[in-house]
Amino acid sequence: MRPQPRDRERLLWLTAATMVAAIFASLARAPALARILREQGLLEPLFAAGFVAAVLVVIAAGVQRGDGPRARWVAAGATAVYAMAVLRLGLSVEERTHLFEYGLVALVLRAAWLERRRAGLDGPSPSVAAFVTAFAIGVLDEGVQALVPGRVADPRDVVFNTIAIGAALGGAQAIQAARRRDRQDASGGS
Repeated sequence: MRPQPRDRERLLWLTAATMVAAIFASLARAPALARILREQGLLEPLFAAGFVAAVLVVIAAGVQRGDGPRARWVAAGATAVYAMAVLRLGLSVEERTHLFEYGLVALVLRAAWLERRRAGLDGPSPSVAAFVTAFAIGVLDEGVQALVPGRVADPRDVVFNTIAIGAALGGAQAIQAARRRDRQDASGGS
């Protein structure tokens, strides 16, 4: 049974809060875990598997929605741009995880704000609200790292978080616009 809009909104807010809690809970242990995985030769393969899984989720979501050709092409393009950013930025695997973490957090926040709007409740633009909220969480993340022994607050990470947030939300907006055009085309609109 599909959740009612208010139930779905609550679930999305809870999902976002859980993701943020996991990010903050991992701050002290992440370097040690990354070192262990690297020593076992698992860090790169696990990252690659996570990336492939994310791409498959994007594809599955489009298939499930019955996206039209425009939306499929925009989703493929957005995924390719994201992949190029992940692969070509010359970042360590640990730094590249920011592109996933904060992109995903931003998308879940946007979905929660969209559900709020669908339920007829007032609120800010879902993408703008998601961007501002995810950005603030990223800044707080770096601030907390300054207080954690063995961690360093790195302003570059705020930049990576911001790139991830913008890319994810920009891709979502572009796909949403393409879906609207596909629906217009299907209904004979111009």
